[in-house]
Amino acid sequence: MKINNAILILFITLLTITLSFNYAAAEDNEDLEKRLELIEASQSLVQENKEKEIRPHKIGAVFTTYAEGNDIVNAGIRLAPQVASPSDMPLRLMGEAIYLRQDDEIAGFLSLSLEVVPNIYLGAGGELTDTADYQTFIGWDLNENIFLELKAVNDGGSFSDSEIYPAAGYQMNF
Repeated sequence: MKINNAILILFITLLTITLSFNYAAAEDNEDLEKRLELIEASQSLVQENKEKEIRPHKIGAVFTTYAEGNDIVNAGIRLAPQVASPSDMPLRLMGEAIYLRQDDEIAGFLSLSLEVVPNIYLGAGGELTDTADYQTFIGWDLNENIFLELKAVNDGGSFSDSEIYPAAGYQMNF
């Protein structure tokens, strides 16, 4: 009988150990599944927020020394709706109206700009009110609301005759 009791105790011990390991493994699997579900839910929330945050159109105020040299800063407004996004590079149609204080007139530009790398854009366009011929520019969105630009405005002649003017401004995305 002692052998039967010993075998029975050994069998119960092995069964208990086996069940304990199986229970621990099942808990680990449940924890892993819960973690994976949380990770997937977090990733989908991040993706939804990214999709909601995309606001491709811009409106703002621009300040530049255009047409005044470096003595006077002229103010204007800008509207830049996104018209396309080739290769995930936003293409915007940019309309600007700048009040030239010394001449008491408005300079109006209609341009296309392309964001070649995130927050850096290049553009060119024509002047609509006969104060210049055309402009080219490079800009940098410092953050969502502040931008800096260098404008090369041509009043006639070759491109090398263009004057370079700094510009800065505040914009809102919608």
